[in-house]
Amino acid sequence: MASSSSSLKRSIDNVEVSKENISPKKRINLELTSFQLKIVDIFNNVDLTTPTELL
Repeated sequence: MASSSSSLKRSIDNVEVSKENISPKKRINLELTSFQLKIVDIFNNVDLTTPTELL
């Protein structure tokens, strides 16, 4: 049982490393989808900082 949990931990570590290898430009899609635009509108309506401004 211990060996399977350690292999699971290894695979999780591998996933985290692969995420770090992705360049920020590829990770963040600069084109906002209509869903994201609705969220930005909601934030603007209540006068809060939009999530895209925080990046």
